[in-house]
This record gives sequence, C-alpha cells and structure tokens, in this order.
Amino acid sequence: MSVKLVTAAAYLSGIALMRRAIAVRAKLLEKNRIGSHENFRVAVTVERTWSN
Repeated sequence: MSVKLVTAAAYLSGIALMRRAIAVRAKLLEKNRIGSHENFRVAVTVERTWSN
C-alpha cells in the first residue's frame, strides 16, 4: 500500500515538475519573441529614418 502511495506521489510531483518546466520554457520563448519583435520594430524605424 505504502509503495503505491510513494509511486503515486513521485508520479504526481514528476508531472508538476514537468508542467513547471514547460511553463518556464514557454515564458522564456515568449520573452525572446517579444525581444525579437522589439528589435524588428527598431530596425524598421531606423530603415525608414535612413530612407527619408
């Protein structure tokens, strides 16, 4: 009985850790995407300024 409980607890904590890792990775990706979008906007602005 106790072995089953330990196994279940390990399984659930494993899922929780995986979810957290995925969430963190998603947040980092989102941050990078926003960062590259900012860079893109700056590049476009600079290009417009130079062409004028």
